[in-house]
Amino acid sequence: MDKSCANHPESMALATCKACDKSICLMCVVDEKEGTFCSSECHAAFVEGREVPKFVESAAEPASVASSGAQKIESIFDDGPSAPAAPASSEGMNLPPSDDPMPIVAEGTKWRSIGTQCDNHSDTPAVANCDRCGKPVCALCLLEAAQGTFCSSDCMGATAQQAAPKATSGGRPAPAVSGKAEQAALQGKPVFKFKEPARTNKAGLIAICAVFAVVIPVGCYYSYKAFAPESVPDPNPPIVNTPDPVLDPRPVDPRPVDPRPVDPRPADPPPVVAKNPDPEPVERNPDATPKGVILRSRPAPKAVPVRVLNPWSEERPGSWYRLRTTAGGKTTYTDIGLKEKTSGSYVLATASSDGQTGEKKVDAPTVFLRGEQTFTFEGREFLCETQTASMEKDAAKTAVLISSKYPGAVFKSDAADAPFTATKVWEYTSRVKNRSFDCLVVEGLLAKQPVKTYYAALPIHMIRQEKAGESTVLVDFGDDWAKRPAFPK
Repeated sequence: MDKSCANHPESMALATCKACDKSICLMCVVDEKEGTFCSSECHAAFVEGREVPKFVESAAEPASVASSGAQKIESIFDDGPSAPAAPASSEGMNLPPSDDPMPIVAEGTKWRSIGTQCDNHSDTPAVANCDRCGKPVCALCLLEAAQGTFCSSDCMGATAQQAAPKATSGGRPAPAVSGKAEQAALQGKPVFKFKEPARTNKAGLIAICAVFAVVIPVGCYYSYKAFAPESVPDPNPPIVNTPDPVLDPRPVDPRPVDPRPVDPRPADPPPVVAKNPDPEPVERNPDATPKGVILRSRPAPKAVPVRVLNPWSEERPGSWYRLRTTAGGKTTYTDIGLKEKTSGSYVLATASSDGQTGEKKVDAPTVFLRGEQTFTFEGREFLCETQTASMEKDAAKTAVLISSKYPGAVFKSDAADAPFTATKVWEYTSRVKNRSFDCLVVEGLLAKQPVKTYYAALPIHMIRQEKAGESTVLVDFGDDWAKRPAFPK
């Protein structure tokens, strides 16, 4: 069975005093490091080792109370008495009838419970009502002032502001405020005022230090000059006798003496060297076979940069493009798609409207870069690189535009079977299905025949080409080879 607090019977006990075993609620608990106690006296007695009498709960009410006509209060929250009082006893004691239960004094305060719960703490009995808003509050929330009891500093300040004009108009002075916290609440200021740390003037300190750094050395210098003893020169300086140099009495011969003796014998004449006659010229027969091995110098190899061309490296397997070719009044559709790819090769699948299908594995070609060349059309310059398929001297050279926007655009080619030279270049925007493509149109002569090619950033490079009697244009594309639409009829 749950116990109730010995001081507050209406509250459930949450702990037991370690000294006297009294059941106490949350409001009565004194929490210390040794344990929980009902009061500071029990805690002091427990720490000092003094014996404290154990608390014994009463099992039944005293006979005097039972015999008297007083009502038995079961709870402070009951609206009326639990049982009607005996009329004879009430009349005998001449006590006035009372509908309110007996008040209970809150622990450590002068307030008594009013029979309701605190509006802010639902588990704590209220001891008063706010004189402004009527909110029930407990002893923890209560603010007491000269104007009454309040639930918060806002209600206290509002009441004080309303009471000030009335007191002035009536000629009576306003009630004095008891404490600093109450004064702050009545003025609408925060109850707790935190002092800001003292500020230091760093600029002033730096200036003072700089002045001292200049004044101290200057003062020390002039103090030394003023108080240092002056040095007086000696009137009788010491005399140093320097002896005269000793001269050699022998005269010096002006003519130098040659210590080397002269050989009376004449020197031998140089030997005569006979010159060999020049060899006779030998006439060589050009038709005769030379004897021996003739070594010829080899030219030093030169490093030539290369580039691997893989236009399908950024495409996903399954992507496809459909081209429509019209030649001689006949229209043919051809689908080109990427089946699979590696770092150095790719497999292309093809299908045409005439029923031809196939697959082809293509190794990414490697071209040799043989220099750069600039072409100018209508005042605009285009930088191209010269590519060859091999290192041979007579390999065909192709000038390809250096651009990621229009890759593969050919401006010139000296191939023997189909030479090409660009004559006009301009930009154009083409639309296929619901997508727009930026194109570079290169117009020129291919094997002396006019041709016009539209280059775009696609793996097939061109989006359209027109030449004599033939036209090719991109009409459809997708990313799943298996979901291609049927060829138009």
